[in-house]
Amino acid sequence: MKPITEQRRQELIADCEKEIEHAEKLLLSAGLAIGWRKVHENNLLKHQIALASLTAAPEVSEIESVHPENGNTIIHLRRGGLKNISPEDIAEYEMIETEKFYTAPPVPVIKLPDEIEGIEHSEYGAGKKDGWNLCLDEIKRRNGLGE
Repeated sequence: MKPITEQRRQELIADCEKEIEHAEKLLLSAGLAIGWRKVHENNLLKHQIALASLTAAPEVSEIESVHPENGNTIIHLRRGGLKNISPEDIAEYEMIETEKFYTAPPVPVIKLPDEIEGIEHSEYGAGKKDGWNLCLDEIKRRNGLGE
């Protein structure tokens, strides 16, 4: 699956929510032909699946810790990862979150820096802005984010 920017992720979430609402309204309306009902049911299901992927949060995390007395490595599953575990316990048991498990596969999101805008007052400023923005464009291109 191709990564997307956080801004694009938010746009897709809003679009899915709108499409789900629209499909639900159509399915509630009387007089919808059987063939069209199936089309709208499929459309609703596709958008619900996409929304689940776009808003996926880890259900369970695998936590690895080391017993302080005997040095044995302990692996266990925990809802919420390392949240609600005191920093002292995390340090004492050398806890690390090794893997996250999802109920729906998450969409990979890329965080990109903003473009530099504005009027430059020197050749250095103009070159810095142009170089920064060209580099950012190349990062987008290489990640298939041509916008």
